[in-house]
Amino acid sequence: MAQHILSSSSRMLGFSFVTLGLIQGFWKATPARALMEDLVGFSVIFFLGATVFAYLALRSERRANFWERVADGLFLVGLAFTVGETIVLVVSIT
Repeated sequence: MAQHILSSSSRMLGFSFVTLGLIQGFWKATPARALMEDLVGFSVIFFLGATVFAYLALRSERRANFWERVADGLFLVGLAFTVGETIVLVVSIT
């Protein structure tokens, strides 16, 4: 499972960085933009943590299950922040 978390979290990390760049480049300064930047920033932190801990799970022999559970939890929190970003985007567009 750690392999899947590692590949998925690294992709979502890249997606979050691209999203952050697009927000800063094309979205006018509004309260929704500030909230969106904060949400994307938190998702970057959680996906980065999931990537690091999934790598630790792959490299560790004794504590692999523990690191995998930590990576899984961080990945799920990152996904929750991504859902929050989507909600803010949809509400601000409509």
